[in-house]
Amino acid sequence: MFESLKQTISGYRLVFNTEEYFVLYQDETVQVTEEYYLILKSVQEAHCEKKCLEILCQKYPDLDAATFYEVSEVILEKLRTVFAERQSSYTYLNLRLVKLDRFLPYIKKLNFLFTPVIFFTWFFIVIALCVGAIFAYEYVPNVQLVDTAYYVLVALMLIFIHELGHIVAASRISDKVASIYFGMYLFMPIFYTDVSHVWSGRKIDRIVATMAGYGLQLLPTAILLVLSAIYHNEFLYNVGVLSFVTSMW
Repeated sequence: MFESLKQTISGYRLVFNTEEYFVLYQDETVQVTEEYYLILKSVQEAHCEKKCLEILCQKYPDLDAATFYEVSEVILEKLRTVFAERQSSYTYLNLRLVKLDRFLPYIKKLNFLFTPVIFFTWFFIVIALCVGAIFAYEYVPNVQLVDTAYYVLVALMLIFIHELGHIVAASRISDKVASIYFGMYLFMPIFYTDVSHVWSGRKIDRIVATMAGYGLQLLPTAILLVLSAIYHNEFLYNVGVLSFVTSMW
């Protein structure tokens, strides 16, 4: 029975980041309690049932073999359920557009921008610039049909920058480089990156990775809006506002 349990758990990767406990399986990550983590870790490290119980009894003296197997089955059933729900998401099609593994050394050079203190400093400065530039003068957008193609082209470029922000920030936590995908969420087309591996990092780093796309997209957005305010350029203003709004998606 122990060998069967050990074989089942061997497919999971356990991560402890000094704050929280995680189980990783096929690019999916689930946060677990300390008790769950210790039981799974003991099964993976022990070579037999007796040794596993010896390890666990150091923290749980009253634990016996029957209770151990009962709790282990409960843990595995919960993990199977969660991972199955994650894999049967509402996203489909999922076409990989860009694979950036070969660019990891260059991506790593931008990591300093996403250290928490530096990131939140420039993040709020850029937001202030965007908002200030938007209200710098009264203007009613007048989008012409002939300009639509330009807006779409610029929007696609900004989407790439947005996803690149997530990728660079996530590379601070792990050397795994995410790809950029195109898919369908219910009936809506979306671009996205799978950065689920960031859940093995610290909480503050996960927050930065989540906000990084928004932040990096706001950098060129701020430039566009500031230039539009200086030169009263309608096209730059329209693109800047479009980017400011879509960056929050």
